[in-house]
Amino acid sequence: MLLEKIFHLLVSEEKLERVIYKINNGGDMEDINTIVNAYFRLAKKMYRKDLHFFRKPKTVELTDSSMVIRIDGETYDFGFIPHNDLRGTGWKMDIEVLYSADQMRGIVQERLSEKVAREW
Repeated sequence: MLLEKIFHLLVSEEKLERVIYKINNGGDMEDINTIVNAYFRLAKKMYRKDLHFFRKPKTVELTDSSMVIRIDGETYDFGFIPHNDLRGTGWKMDIEVLYSADQMRGIVQERLSEKVAREW
């Protein structure tokens, strides 16, 4: 009950209805762009924590868990990003709310790989 009230304070009613609709009917390209951007930013943040400042990763792979990503064979868990990191938490929430592994995994993987190759 308390968590539900907190969630309603963080997310507007309109956005919540939109998310429920998209879960039932699938996402759109705007959602995929948001998810790819969130994964890209989080991957960059986690990869640089391991002091890989000037190295560009060769491969970035999604895993079965939406909060775990594999970069050059190393596994990174976004759950370790502190909750007081507002941008990191916002990106994690975007992934948790919008990402549906069943429907979007292939296209998100493909677009994330393209974005890493192009913008890293």
